[in-house]
Amino acid sequence: MGIPDSVKIARRIKSDAREIFLNEGLLLNPLEQVRFEEEISNFKNEMAKDILHNVFANVDVPREVFDKLLRPVTFGHIEAKTIHSLCGGKRDFSKKLGEIGGVYVAWVCYFDELCDKSPDALQHITNHVDKELLSKAMNDASLNRNIFLRDIPNDVDLRTIPFVILWQTYIQESKKLYKSSMRKNVWNEFTTTISTQYAQELDCIEIKIPKFQPDLWQTIRSRSCSPLWVNFLISFLSNDTNLKLYSPRLRDAVLKLGEVAKIVDDIIDLTDDFSDRRWNYVFIKAREKHPLIFDKIDRQDDLEIIQLIIDRGIVDESIEDACNSYHSAMNELKKMGLFTKDFEQYMKLFLSNWFKYGDLSP
Repeated sequence: MGIPDSVKIARRIKSDAREIFLNEGLLLNPLEQVRFEEEISNFKNEMAKDILHNVFANVDVPREVFDKLLRPVTFGHIEAKTIHSLCGGKRDFSKKLGEIGGVYVAWVCYFDELCDKSPDALQHITNHVDKELLSKAMNDASLNRNIFLRDIPNDVDLRTIPFVILWQTYIQESKKLYKSSMRKNVWNEFTTTISTQYAQELDCIEIKIPKFQPDLWQTIRSRSCSPLWVNFLISFLSNDTNLKLYSPRLRDAVLKLGEVAKIVDDIIDLTDDFSDRRWNYVFIKAREKHPLIFDKIDRQDDLEIIQLIIDRGIVDESIEDACNSYHSAMNELKKMGLFTKDFEQYMKLFLSNWFKYGDLSP
């Protein structure tokens, strides 16, 4: 049996993008990536398991869900510890920040997973975890997790449980940081940002290709580019970090890096996203520059439309946008004195995650 054309196109896009990003310095070289993968594997098998066991104590979580969350916990832990150090945090407190960051990134990835692959589970969440309840959780660090679960029927899809427990855990732990530092402005931005994340994730689900709205990219950008900034906010909630570094200028640079990650993800998932009719950066860019492309969506093969987008240079432009945004953000951090080799290495590791070494074979 031959390789499907959709797989061939996806591999070609991924291979071409990887080569450019590698040459532009956005990715680790293959030897560095192999070394980091070994470290990630070791952490997954030890610390990440302990973190999740503590989070899900006395809660039944499907084994396949638990195992899938180990890698996001690992990346979030590395990310949060790196950011904590960048913001002047003390080494002896970085472990706690790493744990909170790991749980937060696991929640983000799990939410994305539900949105993409489990509409029934997501519908249950929207029915039982409303915005008012989430807001209450953010204002009561002692709120018992059972308040989230009290109305869940016995036959509910167990995949919904990790969502609410992960949310509850990272909010409660972040609230403890806030109670120690009383950095009100940071806490207000933290709660606003994650509430907006949740609401806009649900809003975006309803907007499928070819349905469109003029501010769609701004909505997606706000939702998908903020997770890196949230881990900065979590660090600034800690009273051992330098609050003078917390600024709109830093926020803009970090959100730009988050945008890079979103564009990279969208380029890699191009064929899958179109198959599911999900808008992403490339399709929005194509829609804005060549709106007639999507007028043929019901009369033309999906792969023909993808090829048309490639031929019009939209994918190449998106790759260039990611490179320019990355270098611009890093240069801005350097000007602010907030650039370290550790942070640069983490960003390369993070972006390389979409191009795991050895997965491009035909």
